[in-house]
Formats: sequence, C-alpha cells, structure tokens
Amino acid sequence: MKTWLIKELNEGNLDFRKLEWMLFNLLIGVFRHLMAEILEAIDLF
Repeated sequence: MKTWLIKELNEGNLDFRKLEWMLFNLLIGVFRHLMAEILEAIDLF
C-alpha cells in the first residue's frame, strides 16, 4: 500500500478519489480484523 502511494505521488497520478479509495479499503481491512478479534474473544466466554 505504501509503495503504491509513493508511486502514485511520484508519477503525479494521485487524486482525491484514489486517496479516498485507498483509505476506505485500508479501514475496511482494519475493521474486519478487529471484528474477527472481538468475535473470537466473545466466543471464549
């Protein structure tokens, strides 16, 4: 992800839409991971 961002910046191809898409997908990945951790913790009780 970081490499893609640096490449886009260097090439002048980064716009707000691409940045928004990247951040959205990153946050969805974080949310999925956290949700799995929470649900696994709930299963232990």
